[in-house]
Amino acid sequence: MSKIIKGSVAFLAAQMVGLGVSNSAETCFEPRYVPASYSCNTGAGTGKIQAFDDFSSGSCTFIEAHTVQVPIECPKPAGRWVNATFTKKIVNGGKSNHNMSNVGVTAYIATGHAQTCSSVGLKPSSFEGNICASGENRANSGGNGWNQIDYRFGTFGGYVTGGGTLTEQLYEQTFCWRAGDKRDWDNSDRLVAWYCQ
Repeated sequence: MSKIIKGSVAFLAAQMVGLGVSNSAETCFEPRYVPASYSCNTGAGTGKIQAFDDFSSGSCTFIEAHTVQVPIECPKPAGRWVNATFTKKIVNGGKSNHNMSNVGVTAYIATGHAQTCSSVGLKPSSFEGNICASGENRANSGGNGWNQIDYRFGTFGGYVTGGGTLTEQLYEQTFCWRAGDKRDWDNSDRLVAWYCQ
């Protein structure tokens, strides 16, 4: 059974000499069995291969069976839901009706899609069009992590939709919806997780 190894080319450089493989940070390898064989030099001055059983001249060398690591395309990692992390911040909420001074709004700033995914070694992705999760658009599938989403701002209704397909920002905060959702910007609309792969 073959086993895929993920690592740097430098790690297997000794076995990869002459194969013209570039020095990539993420290259995968698969072991390939090479059966025993003979390697024979050409006859001196003739340009022809010596006879297979002509060992008297020492032109043939026996090569033991061995395994080499062959570069292959790396398989994609399994997708999963990843909780966003938050920074609490007071932002300018504009003018209130009763006070003409600017109103400070307590905002919870979520990490972006790329930043959240890179924190666990993955990249932004989607599952059946869903990219985010909120208390009104809760995930129930998509690999690992959907059952570990922290709905820290609460949930509303029985909206297990598989997640949200679009995001918008208000006061630097990210909200997660599906097309046609009512945009009332409440706590259960706040984005809490991203889909990564």
